Amino acid sequence: KVTIVYRILKIESEKVEAAAVEAVEECLRDIKNVVTFYTRKYGTVEVRFVSEEEARKYSTVPLRSAKWALLPTYCGKCTARVRIGDTEGEGATLEEEIIEEQYTVVKRKKTDSPPKCSRKKRKASGEEKKSEKQENTNEERKNEKATKVSDERTQRSSTSKEERIQKRKENEREMIAIQNERQTETEMPVAEEGLVRREGE
Repeated sequence: KVTIVYRILKIESEKVEAAAVEAVEECLRDIKNVVTFYTRKYGTVEVRFVSEEEARKYSTVPLRSAKWALLPTYCGKCTARVRIGDTEGEGATLEEEIIEEQYTVVKRKKTDSPPKCSRKKRKASGEEKKSEKQENTNEERKNEKATKVSDERTQRSSTSKEERIQKRKENEREMIAIQNERQTETEMPVAEEGLVRREGE
C-alpha cells in the first residue's frame, strides 16, 4: 500500500485552506477506482493507492475540481514509497567507479604536491629571491637614472656655454640697436625744432 500526501489549494484565493469532505471527493472523483483510503487534515489530504504503479502515476500529477486543487507534496510524510528493482548491479559498478576516481585524485595529490615542510621552505626561499630581485632592480633603476641625469648635465653644460655666449652677443646687439634707436628718436625732434625756428625767424 502506497500513500501520497496532497496539499489542498483553493483556486480562487490561491491559498492552502481546509476543505470539506465533499470538495476532496470532487477532486478524487477521476481516480476513485484506484484510491483505497484517504484522510483529511488541515491543508493536506493523505491518499492511499491500490498499487505502487498507480501511486507512481499520480505522484506528480495535480488533481483538480472547479474550486479546489490537490497538489502533490514531496515534503512532510512519504509521498510515494516506490521500490525500483534490479539496480544493485548498477549501484555496485557506480561505487567502483567512484572509488577509482577518489583513488586517482588522492594519488595525484600525493605525487603532485610536495610535503608541507618543503612548501614552507619554498615559500621562504621564494620570498628571499623576490626581495633580492626587487633590490637588484631598484639599484639598477637608480644607476640608470643617475647616468641619464649626468649625461643630460654634460650635454647641457657643453651646449649651454656656447648658447650662453651666443645669447649674450645677441642681447648686446639688441641693446645696442635699441640705444641707437632711442638716440635717433631724441635727436630728430630737436633737429626739426631747430629747423622750424630758423625758418620762422
